[in-house]
Amino acid sequence: MRKGRYAEAAECFTSAVQQSPDVAEYYARWAEALGNFNRFDEMARCCTAGLERCGDDAQLWSHLGVAMLNLERPGDAAVCFGRLTKLLPEHFKGYYLLALALIKSRDPKRAMTCLELACSKDDRQPEVWMALGELCLSARLWDRGLDCFKRVLKLRPDSVPALNNTSVILRLQEKPQEAEPYLRAALRLQPDCEEPLRNLATVLDQMGRRREALELYDRFFELYPNSTLALSGAYWLCARMCAWDRLEQYEERLLRAVDAGSGEIEPFALLRTSATRKQQLACARRFEGTRPTPGIETFAPRNASERRRLKIGYFSADFQEHAISYLIARMMELHDRGRFEIFGYSCGKYNGGDMRRRIAQACERFVDVSEMSGPEIPRALYADNLDIIVDLTGHTRNSRSVLLASRPAPIQVAYLGYPGTMGVPYIDYVIADPYVIPPGAEEDFSEKVICLPHAYQINDRLRAFSEDRPARSEYGLPKTGTILCSFNLTYKITPQVFAVWMELLREAPDAVLWVLEHDADTIANLKREAESRGVSGDRLVFAPRLPMEQHLRRLRIADLMLDTFPVNAHTSTSDALWSGCPVLTRSGESFVSRVAGSLLRAAGVPQLITNSHEEYRARAVHLVSHPEELRRLRGALEANRLTCPLFDSEQTTRQIENAYEMMWDIHREGCGPRSFSIRAGHSLS
Repeated sequence: MRKGRYAEAAECFTSAVQQSPDVAEYYARWAEALGNFNRFDEMARCCTAGLERCGDDAQLWSHLGVAMLNLERPGDAAVCFGRLTKLLPEHFKGYYLLALALIKSRDPKRAMTCLELACSKDDRQPEVWMALGELCLSARLWDRGLDCFKRVLKLRPDSVPALNNTSVILRLQEKPQEAEPYLRAALRLQPDCEEPLRNLATVLDQMGRRREALELYDRFFELYPNSTLALSGAYWLCARMCAWDRLEQYEERLLRAVDAGSGEIEPFALLRTSATRKQQLACARRFEGTRPTPGIETFAPRNASERRRLKIGYFSADFQEHAISYLIARMMELHDRGRFEIFGYSCGKYNGGDMRRRIAQACERFVDVSEMSGPEIPRALYADNLDIIVDLTGHTRNSRSVLLASRPAPIQVAYLGYPGTMGVPYIDYVIADPYVIPPGAEEDFSEKVICLPHAYQINDRLRAFSEDRPARSEYGLPKTGTILCSFNLTYKITPQVFAVWMELLREAPDAVLWVLEHDADTIANLKREAESRGVSGDRLVFAPRLPMEQHLRRLRIADLMLDTFPVNAHTSTSDALWSGCPVLTRSGESFVSRVAGSLLRAAGVPQLITNSHEEYRARAVHLVSHPEELRRLRGALEANRLTCPLFDSEQTTRQIENAYEMMWDIHREGCGPRSFSIRAGHSLS
């Protein structure tokens, strides 16, 4: 067998068994030979015969378990390896093999216990530490995972997988500077290795070294042109940098990958593309199937009893200085405490600021679960006996929505954070309105749709409002001329929309475009794109990020906000409308491309909605050339600010509360989730 002549070896051991049928070692060597050239059915029969003839034998149980693993029978393999641990209780191998079978059986909790036992029996086995580290990584037990991978590296310093996985944990802990050296070491050992190359591009992007990251993605796709794992990251980076020369090819690859059935495309990246609602749904469903949920148990449902107060749990990575908190804080304060008990669960790293404190004070119980492991978070939610969990993050940054697969609450709802379908079976409802999800579009959502009568987006009526318009000079703006603005993040800007903006600047020589400030490479790219369209880059004025109150104050200066497509402005639209600044938008077929239209309708200015590129361009040209119309729109917005549905925080809160009660009534009836609408005046339909 040492010479690789396995067929001959199998024949020899067959003869040996025939001559000495009571020698277990001959069966074991025969089985080993069969396994070496993938004859696993025969291997299993050989082991079974040996065990029947010779009785318990550790080698035979080990080989039979290996055969069962290769025959995709992990449950039977676990039985074999379990027997091996009884025969050799002080040896690491039985526990290690049993763990591999349990991992294949989707029982990572027991697998982790077995690997810990294996390490306690012999701590010099790098493959055991590696398997344990990978389980810890999946369970977000990051410190333990780091320790495991560093033990692998002590035993095997040239282990590229251990170097790569160490970097992954450090990146997830937001320590990219520490992650980079491990990836560089891995690439010195294997310069073209796929995973370290891809992860190094991600780490460089995380550190703000975006040009280096972009160049690395170029190299990656030269080596791995058919890879889909890096597509979302590469596309997302190009979009944020406004590196439009590469963007089109990446978008084509993304859409082809989705149509080909790939589960490796991130749903959020797809929102910016021309993907249809059906493609978005397919992408979300397949992506969910690739996400690990190690050690996540499914909780037994509780009886749907009559309750004096419904327990509502808000689950978010964004309870901090973030758009979601700016929008929802007032609703959490306004909830009727006679009908609802409010819980908050923060799974995102705290970035400081007052919004976290405000959110926490609005809850009767607020828990920071960001440092908990994957299995611990749903247990904490379940322990609070919640009736409804509202996921405010969805497929966005730092999402932990996958943990809701364990069903810690009988009703689970998607709201506000992700403008599309989650595509998962464990989210029952999505809160929307008849504009963002028009009649007939429900079939492209995995959730049942709850329609509020006006805009789905809650707003904070207590936000700051500056009665006076500050001087333009405070913000480096010209004293005269039209101030066009777009305070969207740069990933939302497309070449088609930007071309319209540049046309406006060419036709209105005294106008400027006021946009959010970004890194130097992105600013240079935007200025270069302006120059290529016949507009001086100096007519783009870059606005630094400011605290919300100061940002709302400066919006009072802008004459017209120009929206993006297909990803509309969300909170930025509400900010502008609250400040009296008209917003021109274009609506498409997807949820994400209809948000601004929903908000404009609820603010009483539906005339600012367009439905095609040509109409958007024509309306923009008209408004810029008719400043008196812009002034009338500003006057209407200011007059309606405290009376329009968009900013009626209390009315929208009551409508959402009625929706929660309707969900609970449906659940108590023993029926599955179903779509319904809340009518104006809070009644149900």
